[in-house]
Amino acid sequence: MVNSRIGRDLVAHGRLVECARETLAVLLFLVCMAAGCVSAPPVQTLTYAVSGKVSINAPADRQVLRFRWQQADGFYDVWLWGALGVGRTHFQGTQEALKITAPQQPIITGPAAQIMQDRLGWALPLDAMGAWLAGAPASSLSMSSSISDAAGRLQQITQADWTITFADHRQVDGQWRPERIVIKGKGLTLDVSIRHPRAVMT
Repeated sequence: MVNSRIGRDLVAHGRLVECARETLAVLLFLVCMAAGCVSAPPVQTLTYAVSGKVSINAPADRQVLRFRWQQADGFYDVWLWGALGVGRTHFQGTQEALKITAPQQPIITGPAAQIMQDRLGWALPLDAMGAWLAGAPASSLSMSSSISDAAGRLQQITQADWTITFADHRQVDGQWRPERIVIKGKGLTLDVSIRHPRAVMT
């Protein structure tokens, strides 16, 4: 009789332990979900930063600017400034919409192409520019020609109304990246000298 009661108690205790384990597992899962340690398969994004100097030859103007371009997937964070930091301008946003902040001027927001045209006197396809600075063709534009060297590094591509020439490649994080890029199209020429600092956007 005593053994039978002990047996029943052990079975009940075992069920309680198992229930506690299941409850603990559920709680740990929920905590991990909240903390982000359980998630869907990661989506590959284009995240990097470049900085340097760009010589701009536009129909109505010619200027040399310093820049820092940071990109996290489809979001851009770009600084442009002249000699000694004069005219420092901050662009933030996506291909569809930008916010521009400049010293002693009101913040401007609106369609990217229109803002660039109004503010700079010229416009570039931002989604394409991100890929070009990385030394790759832009998936958003059709490509009519492509030239590569013996090592498979892109030398020149033509996309839509733009011709992009890549030169002075160096390896960055195991990939060949150009340190000089010349972009021509729509009466505009950009001669870009770049370096590859560590990306800081997340």
